[in-house]
Amino acid sequence: MAAVIWVWATQIVATTMTPGHISLIVSMSGGALLANLVSVILMISEIVQIRR
Repeated sequence: MAAVIWVWATQIVATTMTPGHISLIVSMSGGALLANLVSVILMISEIVQIRR
């Protein structure tokens, strides 16, 4: 999603990157990183439970 926002901001609208665009991209990629970390934690906890 962050890549789509970047393409929209730079190619479709044809403006320079504003601080608002950059903060939106950073927050979207930060949210994706958080979701991936939660997913890894859940996967590890399931693996530990199966081995017991």
